[in-house]
Amino acid sequence: MTSHPWQELAVAVSCENAPGLEILRKRGTDVIIARAASGPGETAIVKCWNRRGLRGFFRRFTRSNIGWREYTALRRLHQAGIPCPEPYAYLRLPSSARHTEVLISEDLGICEDATEHYKTLRLHSPEAVEIFEQQLIDATLTMVHQGLLDPDHRLPNFVIPPNLIPVRIDFELCIPVRKVSAHPRLLGLMIGTFLGSIVFALQPDTEAATRFTKKLFMQLPLPDASRAVAAHTVQQMLHRQKQESGIDTSFTLPENPL
Repeated sequence: MTSHPWQELAVAVSCENAPGLEILRKRGTDVIIARAASGPGETAIVKCWNRRGLRGFFRRFTRSNIGWREYTALRRLHQAGIPCPEPYAYLRLPSSARHTEVLISEDLGICEDATEHYKTLRLHSPEAVEIFEQQLIDATLTMVHQGLLDPDHRLPNFVIPPNLIPVRIDFELCIPVRKVSAHPRLLGLMIGTFLGSIVFALQPDTEAATRFTKKLFMQLPLPDASRAVAAHTVQQMLHRQKQESGIDTSFTLPENPL
């Protein structure tokens, strides 16, 4: 091993010669996400980004880069007991690697799509729907209470491992803030994106989407400014869906409970 116990694995994945390498997603020379052997009978998920140049250096120096953001979010949520992959390490890579930074985290194994799981529960296990919805809401509440505002917080960013407890993944766009009330627009984007994804999963049953939204608002009432942004975000998502797929779903965000 080199200076850090995970660095050898990270460099090997970046150069695509790690033992047991299984590339899960690759975007040119920019991003690679892979599963690789991390020890005897063990695997880890290795996510590499290539952010060279002055801008990449500045972001890493100020810790405003997406790799550090994701590592921070995972660490906070894991410590708070919210189901998410355990973060093992965030590293800056040497010049011998093809990428500049890496996040290594727990391998959850084969997981089910959360949206399809939600639909299956509604068809075959309605008594489990309430539990599942509350698990999604609990994760959302914890993120907000931890000051982790994610404009990409949506149902497809949850996965269902074999224990059937939804796990939140992919925190590249998550922004840690010191005071949530100072960021009403970002909070509104996060909640609007989340609720829009719920509407997509439940359509055409907009009554179920309204019940879910009211349940969320009972536990997380939004300031008026955030609610307006959330409502606008949902409408934008529905408009984009109509433009791209022809599905026309009408949904109005309910008011905060009194």
